[in-house]
Amino acid sequence: VDPNFGTMAKAKQLVTEANAMGIAIYFDLVVNHCADQIYSTDSGFSAYKAPPAAYNLRWRSSLHYPPPFNSLTYFHAQGGIGNYNDPEQILGELSNLDDLRTEDAYVRDACGDIWEYWMDQTGVSGFRLDTVKHVEVGFWEDFLPRLQAKATVLGNDNFFAFGEIYGADDTYMAKYLGTMN
Repeated sequence: VDPNFGTMAKAKQLVTEANAMGIAIYFDLVVNHCADQIYSTDSGFSAYKAPPAAYNLRWRSSLHYPPPFNSLTYFHAQGGIGNYNDPEQILGELSNLDDLRTEDAYVRDACGDIWEYWMDQTGVSGFRLDTVKHVEVGFWEDFLPRLQAKATVLGNDNFFAFGEIYGADDTYMAKYLGTMN
């Protein structure tokens, strides 16, 4: 917890007291992007490059991400998203924010560990999932059942997750609706 906002104990207290009053607390969960600590000196960066083409990535400074995402191999090297309606470009950076390789088993497991930790520590009611369409569907099919299983272990029978899909039409959004997986 950022010390400007309190402590983990205060976060847990907020959730506990809100729940006692019938108020659910949801945390904003982001899995596909981080800050802007990565760049490339390759020509054309940061225009989008479709795989297998990629840029050679570098850290902006010696102050880069701590574990578990402290290796450039955990990030896409395709540059920035040029067309937000092109589903292939989910591999690109969203607004110059470093894009995690959520299709990678290590990254998936680390994301699960991180958000299970927050569930353990706070008893949060659920998560609002940021930028859902910028993460491949396979990630959600793996990640959300894992969180639901954790909620069951914690006795949180009302655990709920809902996602943001900006600018998508109803036909596109339909693939994300329901309880499949």
